[in-house]
Amino acid sequence: MDAEVAKSDSQAIQLKCNLFTLTVVELHSTNEKLLRKELVKKVEQAPKFFQQTPVVIALDKLNKETEIDFAELTALLREYGMIPLAVRGAAEKDKQRIVEAGLAHFNELKEGENDKSVAVEKPKLALPAANDASITEASIRPTKIVNQRVRSGQQVTASGSDLIIVGAVSEGAELKADGNVHIYGNLRGRVQAGGQGNKDARIFCHELRAQFVSIAGVHAVSDSFPQELWGQAAQIYLSNGKLIVEPI
Repeated sequence: MDAEVAKSDSQAIQLKCNLFTLTVVELHSTNEKLLRKELVKKVEQAPKFFQQTPVVIALDKLNKETEIDFAELTALLREYGMIPLAVRGAAEKDKQRIVEAGLAHFNELKEGENDKSVAVEKPKLALPAANDASITEASIRPTKIVNQRVRSGQQVTASGSDLIIVGAVSEGAELKADGNVHIYGNLRGRVQAGGQGNKDARIFCHELRAQFVSIAGVHAVSDSFPQELWGQAAQIYLSNGKLIVEPI
């Protein structure tokens, strides 16, 4: 009987490595008034995005001698709907206080790394060579095609493939794809391309009026788009860790 209990207990929990893309709150100041002003602005731009969103606090742009009250900072972010998980780029002197505030800490950002997302592992997209005999019909997922408008409150997901919407995407609708996203219509909702860390993914639309776009975790909201492209046909892609919006 004891042996059976021990066997059961040994299977009660498993530890696994996994990959998660997290939103980073990059601090350029510790002034509470300035932080509140910026947080209000960001939340107003995309209120649903920040609700119950896990975030990492990045200190890479701050002087290492800057004094930070991590408990107060955590409370401030929670006040605006975010859930702080960890701190990145902290000075050695701050690490104990970070732990005491209930947060983990990551190493400082290295040059050349994506400064908009933090991942437990570096995502890799392995593609077999064109003449590789291991390529089979089962290993290639067909593009997901939706031949109608995606309405507010609806979510369309394409795992392991591109996503094509033949129609408009209403405000409040959401698209997610591991590959590219094509919208043959008015884009007013939210689009996330390049899931699983695919930085080569792109977003294409006939009329850009999106609330929020993201590629491999790097995101932007509507007021950051070039005004001359608002309402125009456009493509969005990553270059040197930044989102680029260009006309088609």
